[in-house]
Amino acid sequence: MTAAPSAAEPPPPPPGLPGALSVEPTLADVQGLWRRLWLRTPAAEDATTEVHWLQAGPLHVDLRLPADPPDVRGARSLSDLPPRVLRLLARAEGFAGATAVERGVCTWTRRVNWRGPLDGPDVGALFFENGDLMERGVFADYAELWRRLPGAGPLAARQLRRADGQAAVLARAGERFLLGRGAPEALAAPASLPVRLERALAHRHRGALRRLFDQEFCHGRLTPGGGIIERSTNPLREGALAFPPDAFTAEVVHLTAQDFDGVTEESAWFPV
Repeated sequence: MTAAPSAAEPPPPPPGLPGALSVEPTLADVQGLWRRLWLRTPAAEDATTEVHWLQAGPLHVDLRLPADPPDVRGARSLSDLPPRVLRLLARAEGFAGATAVERGVCTWTRRVNWRGPLDGPDVGALFFENGDLMERGVFADYAELWRRLPGAGPLAARQLRRADGQAAVLARAGERFLLGRGAPEALAAPASLPVRLERALAHRHRGALRRLFDQEFCHGRLTPGGGIIERSTNPLREGALAFPPDAFTAEVVHLTAQDFDGVTEESAWFPV
């Protein structure tokens, strides 16, 4: 699920793809927690990025973190980190929204996106290969191989909204969860997160930095005390409580966040 520039017509399928699609996956077939094994494009291959995709019903959360996270030891907030480290954090990817599968072709419609604007629609042709899920780009030349993690357990997901307009998707598969939150209007921003970060750093615009990092994508485990973050686009949050244990049933969901200056706050979110 890699967004790429749109085209008038999809490219022809790769050799062997029609036969592989004789049994077309449906939305029901892609439910669960997946780990990407590799990504291949004509220019590169990536088998090291830590990528998790959780599909629960029609909702998805996807988090992609480099295998070499920056060293943030000694920092109490993102504002303590030098520009070099902030740039490394901006390499992450995360998105969340709704998923549709028709005739084996999957479309991921993003409601929030860590990097902001997209280059084009995120559409992939799916087929199963030796029990794993192969995805090939429809509007871009790429392939990704996914493996469903065993023993995930019950699935649940909620779309949430905060009073200031921020959106979030919270999803679980058994005792694992993924959470993505951010400002939907960032999808219409004039430039990507890394580009806007460079501008904010060049102008030493602290307010812009606060806004850019007022978002988070994370995954972790569910415990009797709530959801504990294990990996996050804000590594200073790892080990922190993301939400209380009633987050999948409460009428009002309380999510925690740490702002750019290191202040941890709890805010009310409402199902939509």
